Amino acid sequence: MKKFFVTAISLMLVGMCVACGSKEPAQTNNPQNQQTDTQKSDNNNTSNPDTKYKEEDGTDMSVIDIEASINAAIGARYACNKNIDNAELAKRFSLDMSKVKEFVAKESSDKSANYDMVVILRVENGYQDTVADAFNKYHENIINSITEYNFYAVKIKETRIFICGDIVAYIVVGGTDLNFASIDEAEIFVRNDYKNLDDKLWEIFGYVPQNIASVTGNDEPDVTNEPDDEPPTEPDEYVDPDL
Repeated sequence: MKKFFVTAISLMLVGMCVACGSKEPAQTNNPQNQQTDTQKSDNNNTSNPDTKYKEEDGTDMSVIDIEASINAAIGARYACNKNIDNAELAKRFSLDMSKVKEFVAKESSDKSANYDMVVILRVENGYQDTVADAFNKYHENIINSITEYNFYAVKIKETRIFICGDIVAYIVVGGTDLNFASIDEAEIFVRNDYKNLDDKLWEIFGYVPQNIASVTGNDEPDVTNEPDDEPPTEPDEYVDPDL
């Protein structure tokens, strides 16, 4: 009888050992076996570091609403009262409109008086830099054509071109009535209008996107407030020339 119990207990012990050996080894608290949320996020980040934008930037706001907000920010001196249609937009900037998800494009109906234009596109991922380059080429042509007209040059040289997520924009606004007594007076109006614009962009995007407007030979594009890892700050105060 004793032999029977001894044999039975031995078999039970062997079975328990086999069962334990078949289980997965328990994970320890060893930091080498752990992956932080930040590491997981980095591993899933497939964005191209060479592009001029961050995929996490941008806004869900429609391009039409963005343009309307800019209109309100500039106020009475907003001169973009004529729509640019799909065909004209494609021709003027040599764009592939099949890669444009939505757009709003407006300019002044009196181009002899000013060069005001607002073009805001939401494009397919990967097409942002192409559009920005097209905007800069157009900007260069305008710069070359107005050099002799100093009052216009004040406005054109403040042109905003930026990429923010899937949004690409070309903006020339403000200071519509440039018949001032001096260039210095014109600059006050123009720069304050662009300050109003930058304030509105800060509200929309959470910072003022980097201005990449440039011309050939200019290796250092004008930067209004390049986005970085620092938290956004309130725009500087400005003086309204109408007051």
